[in-house]
Amino acid sequence: MEGREHIPADRAFLIYSNHQSKFDIPVLIAAFGRRIGFVAKRELFWVPGLAYWMRKINAVSLDRTDVSAGVQTLHALAQRLEAEGQPFVMFPEGTRTRDPERRVQAFKRGAIRLAAGEGLPVLPVSLDGTRLLEDAAAMRATRRGGRVIRVRIEPPRQVADASAPGRKAFTDALHDTIRSNWEAIRVEWPRT
Repeated sequence: MEGREHIPADRAFLIYSNHQSKFDIPVLIAAFGRRIGFVAKRELFWVPGLAYWMRKINAVSLDRTDVSAGVQTLHALAQRLEAEGQPFVMFPEGTRTRDPERRVQAFKRGAIRLAAGEGLPVLPVSLDGTRLLEDAAAMRATRRGGRVIRVRIEPPRQVADASAPGRKAFTDALHDTIRSNWEAIRVEWPRT
């Protein structure tokens, strides 16, 4: 892990990370070493057992089909973050990447609205290696050790211009940072 010194200790902030696999969440929990929350699609809360775990890790359900309900959910989340001084993870790609190489995909247009609307700092995070855990043979090979997951954290950033063009410019710069860091920390494991 690189950049732990950039993690704000005294206030709420948003963690924006690329999203490779279902293992990203436990990796981020371990990397930050403190309670963090997650924004998750509401469909995950319909799965018995998983819904219980999602609530335990402080996940917030977001209905991606209802824009006005989503805005209300994010506004309530921002108030809670400020009150509790707690970080929250958002995956601006919207879902796990479907690219076979797990390259960082385009960010959703509304991904930065919470940070812009509430004035919360954004911590850009790039991770790699969790994509390799999706392969059963590679997962079994981790038992022999020598497998690495890398996480790089950049200094926090503020959305200076909350207008639509300002949010787009911020989102594009954030995407470029996360993508270039992902390329720099990329790992490969032997499959067996």
